Amino acid sequence: MNYKNNLGYVIITVLSIAVGIVYGYFYATSIIEAITSILWSAFAIGLFATVILVGIILLGKKCQINNCLWQNGLFLLFGITGTLIFSEVTLAITINTTLIAILVGITAFFTTFTIFSLTKFIACLIKESCCCRE
Repeated sequence: MNYKNNLGYVIITVLSIAVGIVYGYFYATSIIEAITSILWSAFAIGLFATVILVGIILLGKKCQINNCLWQNGLFLLFGITGTLIFSEVTLAITINTTLIAILVGITAFFTTFTIFSLTKFIACLIKESCCCRE
């Protein structure tokens, strides 16, 4: 990984933390009330990212995939795993409002991280497609 790629993920992490804090605050103050549909949407985004990742691995060019997975794969898997786990945990827990607000914030963080990581991964694939000689 190069410096430019690391800086991109630092920015993605900061933006994702900000979105998570805002979503958690909005839920805690009852600004967001239809949280169930938002959490199901987050789960769907995690599943969609998983399908895209598996599809690209199965159908893409080897050199293109190797380069982009080396740069972005761990971050993408981190975001997908967190999105899937925390969206389901948040949907399952209905006991404590404070705990749910925290979990909503964490789910929003992981969902935002997944969206940005998937975008960065696809951009890498597009960039590498012109350089790959297979």
